[in-house]
Amino acid sequence: MRRCSLLLGALLVSLAVLHQQAIPSPAATFPAGWNLVSGPEGSHLRGAEGSLYTIQPRDSAYEVVPADAALKAGWGYWANFPGGGSLDAAADSPLYRVTAPPDEWVMIGNPSATASAAVTGADSVLTYTPAGGYASVTAIPPGQGAWAVALSQDAPIVVSPTQPPPGSPTAAPAPAASTPAPQGSPTPQAASASAGSSPVTSQQGLKSLALNETDLAQYTLAREGSLDTNGVFSVASYFGNWEAKSPQRGAALLLSNVLITGFTPDQARGLVANEISGFANDPANSNVQHPAVSALGDEAQGLTYNWSPAAGLTAQDYLVVFRRGRVVVGVLISGLPGGVSLDYAVSLAHVIDGRLAAVATTSSPLTGAATSHEATGGAAASGPNVWATLSAAKEVRLFSAAAQARR
Repeated sequence: MRRCSLLLGALLVSLAVLHQQAIPSPAATFPAGWNLVSGPEGSHLRGAEGSLYTIQPRDSAYEVVPADAALKAGWGYWANFPGGGSLDAAADSPLYRVTAPPDEWVMIGNPSATASAAVTGADSVLTYTPAGGYASVTAIPPGQGAWAVALSQDAPIVVSPTQPPPGSPTAAPAPAASTPAPQGSPTPQAASASAGSSPVTSQQGLKSLALNETDLAQYTLAREGSLDTNGVFSVASYFGNWEAKSPQRGAALLLSNVLITGFTPDQARGLVANEISGFANDPANSNVQHPAVSALGDEAQGLTYNWSPAAGLTAQDYLVVFRRGRVVVGVLISGLPGGVSLDYAVSLAHVIDGRLAAVATTSSPLTGAATSHEATGGAAASGPNVWATLSAAKEVRLFSAAAQARR
């Protein structure tokens, strides 16, 4: 089982919604795909399918409500519009206030459909559109939701709509429609560096912390990317798979490193054991052993096993998985039996851990909606075979060449 998986975590917040004033409002419009949306109390979405997802006080996962449910003023929601959609707005609400624990993200929204809403008390506010991804803002347009965080203790975040000047547009313009996200889920990346985020909150940031050409001078990068999590969301992810430039005996032939940023350190804690267990229980692996790994991240485990690339060929893998903060890292090396060692895998893991230790690895917002299964606490779905560096045929040729070199 060569894969990474991720379980949804929890955000705890407390909120209060203040009184409403009856002001008729036009509808905002939304492009095709997943959008962060909001609206006045009692508003409805047109064109949304499936369910809406939101994180609110004391939730252990996303709350799931029908796509045609009435919205709550000031709440932010993930909504999917396969063909675009709009907001059927009720009367505006004048103010929304939420007090979140420090360094915890909360989903908020504009309680007005006729005016932008200034946000005060937050250290970071991020809106999202399918075409533009995340953007750092100080005001939320009508119809849009956002992630917000306050780093100070008991600092309320206040969303205050302002009356638009005469003659100005009152509905949120729809961004250009983008290619719909994969079935059943949005795939927004974490906030960009311009939003003041840590490197661990984007694929490019994680790539900068992963193994590179300098670390692996004898290897060629064969494949890289982010995890297609098939409805299970991480803040960000990156994998890089490498092959030996020449098959030498006594050396690793394939090498993979995977980095996944979870929502919180607590949520990420179970991933290390889960990933090790997945490989250990794979019926294709034999001679499974669990060597100890210490002094690496906040927790770490090791695994070694044998497998067969093809009839008559035996390979040996060493896997190290560790966690620092909410970032989980896996380093996997493959070679002929006796040609690789756990020490080499651990040394490469230490390279990544040293880079992680120099950056913030604890906080950033969730970045997408779960399917209803994950949102209600179900087990995470499996990702693709991100550990597979080469095609099966090329893999066999590489191991066969190494076997010949050993004679």
